[in-house]
Amino acid sequence: MIGCKVRVKPKREDNWVVTLNIWGAVAGVPSMKKTPAMYSVYKFINELEEDLHEDYKNKLKQYEGEEFIAKNKLKALEKKINQGKSNNDTLLEEYNKIKENNNPPTRKRLITSDPTTEKIGQILVENPNGIGVIRDELVGFFKSLDKSGREGDRAFYLQSWNGYGTFNVDRIGRGSINIKNLCLSLFGTIQPDRLSQYIYKARNGGDNDGLIQRLQLLVHPKTNKNRKPTKETDVTPNAKASDAIKQIIRDLYFKDPTELGGEIDNGIIVFKFDDEAQELYYQWLDELNVRIINSDEDSIFKQHLEKYSSLLPKLALIFHLVDISSKVKPEGDIPKEQLLRAISWCEYLETHAKKVYNISSNYLTDAARKIVKLIKNKELENGFTARDLYRRGLSGLDSKTVDSALELLEDYFYLTKEELIGSAGGRPKYIFKINPKVFNN
Repeated sequence: MIGCKVRVKPKREDNWVVTLNIWGAVAGVPSMKKTPAMYSVYKFINELEEDLHEDYKNKLKQYEGEEFIAKNKLKALEKKINQGKSNNDTLLEEYNKIKENNNPPTRKRLITSDPTTEKIGQILVENPNGIGVIRDELVGFFKSLDKSGREGDRAFYLQSWNGYGTFNVDRIGRGSINIKNLCLSLFGTIQPDRLSQYIYKARNGGDNDGLIQRLQLLVHPKTNKNRKPTKETDVTPNAKASDAIKQIIRDLYFKDPTELGGEIDNGIIVFKFDDEAQELYYQWLDELNVRIINSDEDSIFKQHLEKYSSLLPKLALIFHLVDISSKVKPEGDIPKEQLLRAISWCEYLETHAKKVYNISSNYLTDAARKIVKLIKNKELENGFTARDLYRRGLSGLDSKTVDSALELLEDYFYLTKEELIGSAGGRPKYIFKINPKVFNN
């Protein structure tokens, strides 16, 4: 809703500005009902986008009628110009004025689900405030970035996380487009084991480009295995709260950025912290940096925490704008109250991020356990090959992870790797012999 309208300047004198686009995900097992929870919020945005689409269709109808009249006027002017019976300068001025004013309406967009980067570029040209990419399953999104021929998509998304800066797309046969603000928000759902797979790759496979660490609004609500079943409830939704959310969303979207407050800095509207909040932010940032340096956490989790330096001011300004919109607080600099609220959110998010990153630490061990389970269930015969596992598509594990898990099982003497003698072809082929003691454990 806000996008590039306004930005936050975390430091008073520094040129560093932060755009309010946010990436995040809900990690949970399929039965957790994470999709209904997500769409209970996005329904408000979908309703607004439907209204904007209806407005676009009405304007398009009006434009088609005006275009018909404009074309006839242009034909008449062309005829006069060709005949040379009037002042051509005056006619040309009128002709150019009609052409300039006869532009089709642009469709306002808020979110999209499964676009190509080329299509996103076209949407952003007409929507310079940015849009949101919402995916029910982020696995599909990650897989699309790994497709052959789509290597540039990853760089496109990585740059869009910053939420500012121009981006030029040049294609033979399609022309060129200039994106004024490459600003995307990204949010979706994902299963923990799938997310762990990508974190594991980033940690151990040399695929660490910072994409996973950008999922700052990441939550992983675990279910208690020992919890007692609860009775289903049927409660009427809080209509007053829904109306308030709907009004805030529309207010933040339709309001001119100058009406939100802030000050103009280098051509953009920015908010700053008030004196108390500014002092607290510097103190919090120093403590974060010291904690990251002295932490014994692995580097990829530290990289995740490092991005909290921009997440905190983003959240603080979002909370501030919501309060301004709902008339709870007056306009002005971001107060200490909102920064404290954002700090609490960051502390909460850090606990969830730890859970997700810790799960990924056991990812290889879990993969090895799955192979052992297949062996014990006699779904793998003595002398099986790695290819036998690849074909199974073992719970979404890729071939590199399977190979690493097999090596781990070799190290612990669950398996013995033997070269297949007399195999055709240049590269040697291997089989895996099962230690009989596996069945006794």
